[in-house]
Amino acid sequence: MAFKYLHVLTMFVAVTLMFGGEVLFHLLRRTGDMATLRRFVDVVFPVFRVGVGLLTLGVAFGLAAAAAIGWNLTARWLVLAYGLAALIYAVGFGLGVPYFDRVRAALREHADDPAQPDLRRALGDRRGPIALVASTVLYVAILYVMVVKPGG
Repeated sequence: MAFKYLHVLTMFVAVTLMFGGEVLFHLLRRTGDMATLRRFVDVVFPVFRVGVGLLTLGVAFGLAAAAAIGWNLTARWLVLAYGLAALIYAVGFGLGVPYFDRVRAALREHADDPAQPDLRRALGDRRGPIALVASTVLYVAILYVMVVKPGG
């Protein structure tokens, strides 16, 4: 039963760190205060990495919990959860990381001049908001699957 609680705890902390930081970033981005945004990104970037580590640890705890409880690891709801987790990683590494890497680099180079085309392009890249929306949908979906266990 300890694995189950560790799974829930690590997942909630991971999602809070990653998703919370992402939401705050996009809200702060709208203010136009590039110096503050640069400081925020510099502080939050390592927090995102901790979140990814905790997410991975949470997946491991979840698999250990399922095995310890005796659930069928190929149950429909667990297979669905595996797929959703894979999509969360795909969105994060395929859209989120490239977006934030580009923004972080542009902010370091041009935070004092928000009119710079490189900075405007990086901040205006649609991958950031798309990743936020996709992550939101995926987090809600996986939470639903984990609680309701459809087909389970």
